Amino acid sequence: MVFVGQVARYKGVLDLAQVVHASTNKELRLIIAGRCADRDYAQEIECIASADSRIQFNDERLGSTGFANLMQAADVVAYPYTSILNSASVLPPLETRTRVLAPRIGAIPEMSKTVGEDWIITYEQPLTGSAIDEALRTASLKGSPDLTALEWPKIGIDTKAFYLAVMNYQGENQA
Repeated sequence: MVFVGQVARYKGVLDLAQVVHASTNKELRLIIAGRCADRDYAQEIECIASADSRIQFNDERLGSTGFANLMQAADVVAYPYTSILNSASVLPPLETRTRVLAPRIGAIPEMSKTVGEDWIITYEQPLTGSAIDEALRTASLKGSPDLTALEWPKIGIDTKAFYLAVMNYQGENQA
C-alpha cells in the first residue's frame, strides 16, 4: 500500500501510519512518498515509521517517474483524507489499474460509483484496519475501472449540454 503526494495533516497520513502500525498483518507494507512542509507533522510520521519496519517514509518531492512507478507497483493507493470536497488525486492510480482507498466524504462516493465501487474502496471515518484489509482483498480482482465518464470528449459534450440548458433556461425566463 502506498500514499503518494504532498504530505499534509488534512490528508490523514499520520492516521494511516498509525493504523498500519497497529495492524497484526505482518505482510502489510506502507510506503509514504512525498514532501511534508510541516516539520512537526513529518517528525510524527517518521517516529511511527522508525518504530515499524513495515512502514517507509520518504519525505521528499517525487518526480513524475517516481510517482508513476510507485502507483504501478502498489496493490492499493491510500488517500485517507480527514476532510476533502473533491480530489483529482484518485485518478492517476485508476489509470494504472491500481485500486484506491479513500473515505466516504465529499465527492469521493460519487467518483467511486462512476468508476466502479471495487476500484475506489470507500470507508466511514475513521480509517480502520478492516478498511485496509478490504481494500487489499480487492487488489487481486481483474478488470479495469470505467473511466469513460472522465474522458475529455465526454466532459466536453456534457459541459456544452449543460451550458446550452442554462442558456435556454435563462432565455425562457426573460420572455
